[in-house]
Amino acid sequence: FVWGIVNYNFAVDISHPQHVSRFVVKPWETNPVSLTGKIIREPEFRDFNVWLYIQPEEIDRNPIAKGLVMVKIARTVENYEEFRYGQYVRVRGHLREPEPAMNPETFDYKRFLNNRNIFGLINVNKEENIEDLKRMESNPLFDISLWVKTNFLTTMKQTLPFPQSALQGGIIYGLKAGIPYEEHFKFK
Repeated sequence: FVWGIVNYNFAVDISHPQHVSRFVVKPWETNPVSLTGKIIREPEFRDFNVWLYIQPEEIDRNPIAKGLVMVKIARTVENYEEFRYGQYVRVRGHLREPEPAMNPETFDYKRFLNNRNIFGLINVNKEENIEDLKRMESNPLFDISLWVKTNFLTTMKQTLPFPQSALQGGIIYGLKAGIPYEEHFKFK
């Protein structure tokens, strides 16, 4: 219990001089940056975009030691589905902080992301704003678990028809992509 509290405080501590929060601006301001970093989680495929969770190595040639950036790639960007866990990428865009809650006692998206160590957002709408650096570095155990998950999903898709396989993927793995809108809203 005590270790959890200490670990949490170190994870969300933004006082480090090389923390990503030093480079973000308010959501309505512009801050064009060039960010280089590693995708640290499996990409999340959403209805209109793909979310990448990136541990930056540098922003505009300034080294970054702490904090994550979430990059949202529009599905209109060519090859949006090519990005993988462990891949190094260069992203160009406006680095903004998440929007805080506008009304008291409502959901605070900024706080939600900050508690997950995500302090910046970048939206990518053009292919030239994201580049694969042809470098991979991943955890072998995580690679094995992703391989097993992919094989289970492939088997599910081959043995069950579409709506049922998507629903089963959502129940077992928490996947949201592929579930029909009608079914998705029944579970909200």
